[in-house]
Amino acid sequence: MKNKFLSVLSVGLVAIIVVAISDLFAMLSLGSFAWIAFISWNFTAKATDDSPKSKLLIRLIISIPIGLILAICMIHIPILFDNNIVIKYLIVFLCNGIAVLFPTKLVSGIFLGIGITFSGLGVGIMPNTLKDAFIILSVIVIFSILGMIAAWSSEKLQNKTN
Repeated sequence: MKNKFLSVLSVGLVAIIVVAISDLFAMLSLGSFAWIAFISWNFTAKATDDSPKSKLLIRLIISIPIGLILAICMIHIPILFDNNIVIKYLIVFLCNGIAVLFPTKLVSGIFLGIGITFSGLGVGIMPNTLKDAFIILSVIVIFSILGMIAAWSSEKLQNKTN
């Protein structure tokens, strides 16, 4: 029972750190991005292969920007065609099809990048300019890495308490 309590305590403390860092970004009027870290935390904790977390981090740093670029294409290319529904669905089909052409170990990170980008739209983040897209990409990568560090540290802390 003591070990379970220590596990809960350690993971809870890591979560507080994640939210505190997000709050610092929010104070800079950038919004709260803890949700990205928690998505990445889950993704990292549930990674299906036996690769070291450092290799997973490298794959995410490569694949999340690819997902962002594909998501931006899905958002902006249909606008060039007056949001024609056929063009829109064709672009969505092509962008998601392109994602699976990448090496298998990158695909889940690409879809993570697409999902995080579209989730950002729900909170008012819109990649209208190259500068906005770069800011979004930077925030996504920072908080994805934060989530991976949280997953790694909570795993290590849990292992020490068991």
